[in-house]
Amino acid sequence: MESNKNISQQNYSLKPLVLEATDKTPFVRLDKDTHNFEFRGNMYPEDIREFFRPILNWIDLYIKNPSQKTYVDLQFEYLNSSSEKMVFYLIEKFQDLFDAGYEVIMRWYYETDDEEMYEEGLEISEKVDIPFEFYEVE
Repeated sequence: MESNKNISQQNYSLKPLVLEATDKTPFVRLDKDTHNFEFRGNMYPEDIREFFRPILNWIDLYIKNPSQKTYVDLQFEYLNSSSEKMVFYLIEKFQDLFDAGYEVIMRWYYETDDEEMYEEGLEISEKVDIPFEFYEVE
């Protein structure tokens, strides 16, 4: 029975999820083939749960058959408090993957003059074991 599970996982294909940015939501690209997940822009949607529903569903499917190495790129211009909580919840999902022996690298991008966003990334990185890389952008 275990071998059937492995066969179905080997044939499992997950199509990329791409959400275009709006004034209140970030650009999102989740792509298993490139091992890269990307979040860039503002994040203060009116309904945070509705915005994150397809993202979390996709990640739950990904976690069932992940790549050995996953990069998560986070570059936010603004996060409100409910978005901060949801981003941390998202990172906790990757923590589970990391704890299971997969390589996960968080790359936190922040603008040169945005000390607050840099500090936000530092605070999150201190709450998890996943390695964080910090990149200053102009």
